[in-house]
Amino acid sequence: MLERVLRFFSQRRHAGAQRDVIRSLSEAIDQSYSAVMITDLESRIQYVNAGLCRQIGYAREELVGRKWQDFQQPETPPEVLTDLMATVRAGKPWRNEWYNRRKDGELYAVRGCVSPVRDGNGRLACFVAIFEDMSEIKRSEATLREALERAADGERSKSRFLSTMSHEMRTPLNGIAGFTSLLRGTTLTPEQDEYVENIRASCEVIIQLTDDILELARMEGGKLALEPAFCDVRQCLDDVLDLLAVRAAEKGLELLHWVDEGVPPTIVVDEARLRQVLIHLIANAVKFTREGEVEVNVRAESPAGGQSGPWRITFTVRDTGIGIAVGDLERLFRPFSQVDESSTRRYGGTGLGLAISKNLVQLMGGVIETDSAPGRGSTFSFSIPVAVESLAPRAPPDLGQRRLALAARPGAFRREFGRLAQRWGVPLLEVDTPDELAAASWDVGFVEVDADLARTLATRAPRSPEKTYAVVSAGLPRDLRSTLRGHFHLVLNKPLHHEALPYLISSNR
Repeated sequence: MLERVLRFFSQRRHAGAQRDVIRSLSEAIDQSYSAVMITDLESRIQYVNAGLCRQIGYAREELVGRKWQDFQQPETPPEVLTDLMATVRAGKPWRNEWYNRRKDGELYAVRGCVSPVRDGNGRLACFVAIFEDMSEIKRSEATLREALERAADGERSKSRFLSTMSHEMRTPLNGIAGFTSLLRGTTLTPEQDEYVENIRASCEVIIQLTDDILELARMEGGKLALEPAFCDVRQCLDDVLDLLAVRAAEKGLELLHWVDEGVPPTIVVDEARLRQVLIHLIANAVKFTREGEVEVNVRAESPAGGQSGPWRITFTVRDTGIGIAVGDLERLFRPFSQVDESSTRRYGGTGLGLAISKNLVQLMGGVIETDSAPGRGSTFSFSIPVAVESLAPRAPPDLGQRRLALAARPGAFRREFGRLAQRWGVPLLEVDTPDELAAASWDVGFVEVDADLARTLATRAPRSPEKTYAVVSAGLPRDLRSTLRGHFHLVLNKPLHHEALPYLISSNR
């Protein structure tokens, strides 16, 4: 008897606890800001919470007993409702967006989930829908779309303006540059010649600026397309270095380069765009380097495991310039951005070159990176995927045991020439001055000649050593260059063309 009494009170307590839980749950649902609705299997509304009443504007008694389809609108695609019913009757939850209409007639979008509920026997008992009013979100999205469209229109207008202005400016600027070159060919006083040279230099700066602005406008307008073709990497690099050799020589910088033997001789790439990136990076390195050297290295990486696919060619431009603080690196590739205003005043430029380079590298499917620190110089490298046309390296002429000699001051150029001789497998005699060559035995000699040595040689009687070549800066004045003709077989400009040198040596017998 006592056990039955205890069991009775236990069941009463358990039922009371369940009622408390149900009451708490019911109050939570009713006070929830989300709209909650329960319908029977015929879609007739059995329950709505206060959140739904606030959202749709009807009182609870106006909703209960009606079918929820009464509040659907033609704006909701029929296939959405068909998919909803098929999904929930299959016992699966359904999520999507649809349209309702408030009591005052306003149409509004809702997003929600409708879930089936089963009874204790596993049969469908009812459906529960929980949804939220999307009106404010939709208004925000529409406002954002309008803002984006206005911004896009502004960008397109800016691009058209920059493109038009750049084209219009190029015509008179090219005329100024052309007539300035003609004027320099006439008889001028030293003072006049200096003025004309300043005009020429200023004109070239403005032409480069207009070219950069036009290029940037084309990129932002999405009008730039690649034109891949066969490209000789080594010849492309030689051409770029030749263009910038005088600029480096004017600052007394060594312009060096090295192409790994594993770099394929011919690749498929947009050579014009590749050359453009190299010019920007090397010119930038020269601009921000007061003394020392600028070096370009090229290496290649074949597909992993001998698989077919694109190779990766990596170009690295290293300088001994002023360097950049780590915190300023992220600003480098923004248009019209430089590390600080003082660098703009001291070195010139607009910051467009690096922004254009980054865009071009990305257009070619590559990435560009920077490593720098103040006082330590900078290293810019970019890697691009390329197709390879030929893997067979060009076989240089057999130099046999020809003995080479180099008279050059210790430094970067001498180290680079030593690496070349090692690559060719020929012995190299290295001395500091050309006078030391007289007492040595060699077959072909190279002499690094600067302006001071050229003036010294100008005081000596000309002679024609057939086996000696002068290596001079591209900026050596013409009058000094002409005095070397009688002292050397040929006068070669720095930087030397590595591919051509073995042929030059083999032809000198």
